[in-house]
Amino acid sequence: MTVSPTQSLPAVKTAEPEKKVVAAPVITKAEARTPAVEPVAKLRELSDRLSDGSSGPLLIDIPAASYSMGSGASSLDFDERPKHDVQLPRFAIGKYEVTFDEYDAFARMTGRAMPDDKGWGRGQRPVINVSWEEALTYTRWLSEQTGKRYRLATEAEWEYAAGGTARTLYWWGNSPGEGRANCFNCGSEWDAHQSGPVGSFAANPLGLHDSSGNVAEWVQDCYHPSYEGAPSDGSAWNTVGCTRHVVRGGGFNSPANTLRLTKRDQQLSSMRSDDLGFRVVREY
Repeated sequence: MTVSPTQSLPAVKTAEPEKKVVAAPVITKAEARTPAVEPVAKLRELSDRLSDGSSGPLLIDIPAASYSMGSGASSLDFDERPKHDVQLPRFAIGKYEVTFDEYDAFARMTGRAMPDDKGWGRGQRPVINVSWEEALTYTRWLSEQTGKRYRLATEAEWEYAAGGTARTLYWWGNSPGEGRANCFNCGSEWDAHQSGPVGSFAANPLGLHDSSGNVAEWVQDCYHPSYEGAPSDGSAWNTVGCTRHVVRGGGFNSPANTLRLTKRDQQLSSMRSDDLGFRVVREY
């Protein structure tokens, strides 16, 4: 595999953020099969303006919160233990996984090669075949474009945002059911075949789409084999020189039981894959 080195991009004149009003992607019939989940009071959505006047990724404003991260002592998934309390500051996270449209705009403006879409189509499909370094470089570019601090989600932020206030195995309950996500055996039209357009399934209680399935998502943290010594303040757990980073959420070819909210995976930071993308976080 080839690896694109992370580059420091030139500073770009910043602009004031603007509220973005967009038409949400069409929800498929799968939404009708998703049981009603009590949503949190509708959270504010926002988007920052880029230097060319276009809008950046649509974000959801997540209030400060505390929760218990990971799985209990009886879990056989040892890297999800020990369960530990985390206090999260306020942050904003992508409502959708970063799309080809959004990443391609970055690639054009910075003279980078476009990632391969496998012939599935670009547009509103989640960007794939992007390494951790390339995802990180995209967030730095957003920071320079907007004057705000963008980055990948920390693992603690991701787990909370993916589940909302639910602490069940999945954000919709304790059974994977059918037609609620895109995975190997989830009962969607894309199962085990390819990604679907972002927003093709119902949002979780915080308003995020595709936090389970479609494509797995890079997060900021280096991979550690347990939570012994993990930060309690929601920050990323990084180690100088680490070569593997955490991946969350499962993809279109992942078994349904790997879409659990606490499920962790890891990949080489240089990895590019057709079932792996990312979403962004903006700090306050």
